[in-house]
Amino acid sequence: MKKKYRVSNFTLQFILSTTRGTLENIILTLEVDGDEKRMLKMYNIPLEIAWELEKYSDNGGGLPTVHTDFRFSIFDILMELPDIEGILRNSIEEIVIDRLHPESNVFSAEVKLKNNYSGLSKKVRMVPSHAVLLSIMGNIPLYISEDLLEYTEVNTSHGEGEGGEKFFPDEDDEYLSFSDDDDWDEGDEEI
Repeated sequence: MKKKYRVSNFTLQFILSTTRGTLENIILTLEVDGDEKRMLKMYNIPLEIAWELEKYSDNGGGLPTVHTDFRFSIFDILMELPDIEGILRNSIEEIVIDRLHPESNVFSAEVKLKNNYSGLSKKVRMVPSHAVLLSIMGNIPLYISEDLLEYTEVNTSHGEGEGGEKFFPDEDDEYLSFSDDDDWDEGDEEI
């Protein structure tokens, strides 16, 4: 089993254009448990997810105060349902951010769902910022693969390897995989 680190904290950073005053980027930084400070940065977080994550963030409300919508989002509705946290926790075995597409620098998370009736598990791929929110909503531990952390720490210039060369997956692979089990059953899906 490959080592993985549990995410212990996250911060959001909202990058505004100084000339136009518009939102240019949202950065989500995940910090992991351990003796040394290690983190994974994800860019271009969807605004709706950032709004929801900001509710659970203790980094001082960096979100511009233009969001004054009184209407509930789908996430707000879900959190109002009785025992949604328990339902999520009982239905999800594990959430691990473990893949990277080196050409586009897009991460992917694996979510292991369990069927409480059959006892079988199903793995699905998920946008990692959405997986972070799912983890928070269900109070489910979130992990990052150690290999992915190491790869991103060494290759910080958009997928370039140590010698400056591009590091691409095998022709059969769409993503660089840093998970234990990359065999997908017929029933496995990406969402």
